[in-house]
Amino acid sequence: MVSKAHRRAYDQIMSTPHPHQVEKKLAVQVYTEDRKKSAPGELTILEWDPQGRSKRAVKWAAMCFGAAVVSVPIPPIHWVLVPGFLIASPIVFFYLMNQKSVIQGGSATCPACNQPVALVRSKHEFPMSDLCDKCRTNLVIEPTSSASVG
Repeated sequence: MVSKAHRRAYDQIMSTPHPHQVEKKLAVQVYTEDRKKSAPGELTILEWDPQGRSKRAVKWAAMCFGAAVVSVPIPPIHWVLVPGFLIASPIVFFYLMNQKSVIQGGSATCPACNQPVALVRSKHEFPMSDLCDKCRTNLVIEPTSSASVG
């Protein structure tokens, strides 16, 4: 269980703006799968400039490398963990270097049951899909025609 003090500290760290990261809001339209009903929503998109992408990629690749080093003294499983982390390190680096933006999440109203829906983190691609927690309806999310994507 996470204490309220830890949660406040985490929220403060996460809300601190980073110099190479831009947070944008995007208006979206949420449809039922058959597109008969719709409701408005909003997504938060994180974008990184080239320097921010490289810092993020190096950080995660270094963590993979560090995990490989830490895994060396663990006798039976170091045969799998060390090569796995060493192989993952450049893969993670190149994946994060090519990731220019990500949908952090958002909120909307389910068009089927009119209950609030928390939209999950995903790739910055449209149309995206999600599931209503309350009524289990498949939802299709697209940017509004007046919204700029990207």
